[in-house]
Amino acid sequence: YKYPASTLTNAQTEIELVDGGEGNSAMPFWPLIQPERNVDVIIAADNGADTSDQFPSGTAIVGAYEQAQAQNLTRMPFVPTLDVFLSAGLNKHAVFFGCDTPDTATVVYLPNNNYTYASNIQTVVIETSEAQTAGIIANGNAIATQDGDAQWPVCLGCAIMKKTGAALPDACTACFDKYCYSQ
Repeated sequence: YKYPASTLTNAQTEIELVDGGEGNSAMPFWPLIQPERNVDVIIAADNGADTSDQFPSGTAIVGAYEQAQAQNLTRMPFVPTLDVFLSAGLNKHAVFFGCDTPDTATVVYLPNNNYTYASNIQTVVIETSEAQTAGIIANGNAIATQDGDAQWPVCLGCAIMKKTGAALPDACTACFDKYCYSQ
């Protein structure tokens, strides 16, 4: 919309479209980390199937960070290398990236994990049973609530509020200790 027509695209008789995962862009960070948008918090659900057991490895967020660095986009917070990501188990639980960097967005990273159901089905599955569908949805709810952790809503609120510069409740200290990634 309101962009000049691309001569490269207009000259083609066929245009091939592929999933963003083909270029390690399965999580749409790119529009959110543009400086003009001034986005403070990004909630990122990683449903990649990058590991041998079809769960996310962190490839999408690591790739987004590397691409942002290559383009000098400074709103993307630091994300460690894939080796560090995996060895620290960051692909198994919620993590806040960018907690202590006021000039970047905070990314609330929520990877798919087996809290209540093995939701690691292959992406080429065309149909699931009602029981599978219910299990996958229930597990998605468990991911969104960190398996019913009573402190999770407080911690999510702390992550969102931190960038505002407002005074935060004391409970936020424990939340940041638990969820913030630091180098």
